Amino acid sequence: NCPDGTVTINGTVSADGEAGYGASDYTGGGGSGGSIWVIANSIAGSGTITANGGNGADQINADGGGGAGGRVHIKYTTANFSGRISVSGGSGPDWATDGQQGSVWVEPTVAGNVEFSLSPVSATIGSHHSGSAFIKSSFTALYVRMVTGDSILGNTNITAKDSIAIQGSALVSANLKGYDASYGTGQGADGVQYNGAGGAGYGGEGGDGEEALAGGVAYDDSTQPDNIGSGGGHGSSSYSYPGGAGGGRIKFNCPDGTVTINGTVSADGEAGYGASDYTGGGGSGGSIWVIANSIAGSGSSYTHN
Repeated sequence: NCPDGTVTINGTVSADGEAGYGASDYTGGGGSGGSIWVIANSIAGSGTITANGGNGADQINADGGGGAGGRVHIKYTTANFSGRISVSGGSGPDWATDGQQGSVWVEPTVAGNVEFSLSPVSATIGSHHSGSAFIKSSFTALYVRMVTGDSILGNTNITAKDSIAIQGSALVSANLKGYDASYGTGQGADGVQYNGAGGAGYGGEGGDGEEALAGGVAYDDSTQPDNIGSGGGHGSSSYSYPGGAGGGRIKFNCPDGTVTINGTVSADGEAGYGASDYTGGGGSGGSIWVIANSIAGSGSSYTHN
């Protein structure tokens, strides 16, 4: 808490959860990440801030779930930070699931200045394919810059006054961050033996599975795409033949400035899984919404399923 001064982070600040322990038939789950709260007049540095979940234990006859990521909140007036902020969920091996990503909120004291948010779908329903969830970019109070080697993974909302630039091979990805398989407004129908599951819908209808098991419906507003993709239907068992998770959501809000995309921005859905007589449906792509006075660049934006 340094409301009238500067917090400089060039080292590491961490509040990570612990990995679970196990042996043979018994396994512990990973602990969740904790909280990191920075209040400063100025935030600076190029260090690392982490509140990651711990991994679940992996044994022959049992697997522990991953711990969820924690929460990071930075409230500032001026900024010159180029470090990494991570709230990844821990991995759940084999049949266990990953912990959901945590949340990041970089909050300006002056309205309209650079604001980041990185958040899971919801506390109860959403994709557990969180894996990595982090911000690695440079930002000041007025602009966001990403260069080769920088990336943001997770459902992302960025506001900036002057500009948002994704340069080189930088990546902003909300792939697989939407609804989990067989969830969401446009979820695909679950399959049965010899009949493949339906693909999820969002911007359009999902494809029908074999023997006309229905794909999901289209939903949301094409002029204000602010929703997440739905999950494809399960092939039969959600563990053995799951449908794909939907893509998440990305929003760049720079109404008086320029958004430049020379890297990649993506909110892709996940492929369904299957074997022999059972097949899961693909998850729908998510949403990418750009508001800018000017848009430039020669990069790529994707919302595939």
